Amino acid sequence: MNFVILRLLLFGVIYLFLGIVFWFFREPFGKYIDKIFSFPYLREGGKYKYTNVYEDLSSEGFIINSFILIVILNLSVLIAFEFSLVSVAVFLPILIPACLILLRINIFSEDNILPETEIGYFPIFSYILSFIASIGFFMIFPAFTSNEGSFWFYIIVFVLASIGAIVPVIPDQINKLLPYDIRNTKGQKLLVAITLVLVISLWLFVIIYYISIGASPLELTPARFGGG
Repeated sequence: MNFVILRLLLFGVIYLFLGIVFWFFREPFGKYIDKIFSFPYLREGGKYKYTNVYEDLSSEGFIINSFILIVILNLSVLIAFEFSLVSVAVFLPILIPACLILLRINIFSEDNILPETEIGYFPIFSYILSFIASIGFFMIFPAFTSNEGSFWFYIIVFVLASIGAIVPVIPDQINKLLPYDIRNTKGQKLLVAITLVLVISLWLFVIIYYISIGASPLELTPARFGGG
């Protein structure tokens, strides 16, 4: 118990230190991003040495800063808890959605706000949905520590988790398939529903698989995750 507390304290200290370093270098970092990318890093009149991210940073700037903080969070986990299956299992569901949103950063631009509804594609909203789906990747880790479990089971879990993680960050593509624009309250509810269906499908598949082989998830999970 004391070991865990010490590791958590170490994680907090490392994350705070790296976060402070990034905060002090946010101005040169922002100027560098503006130099190498074509999209706007700041809102009109915004400051590189910002104090309010919502007033000074554009949507793209907010996404980039959020990504850096998530990377710092993951580095802190790896340093504090060492590189292990546990630390990887913790940071992957956090990092994967951030990477997906960063790759589609132009879609979440304020240029894509629909004038009629004043609603665009929200990166935070998409991140949360993608994160929920990415938790499914956790079920792949027993493949590296246990001889039990079918190869195809892990492949199907990976595919279902990937689809669930990707769907929330491609709202523009889903929009093309709908008779109405997804950039409204109805569209957001639909995106939530689609993601939940994918997540539930994944976990139903996992549960049915374990029942079919007469095992529980804990039996195929490493002891450090609480398994046998």
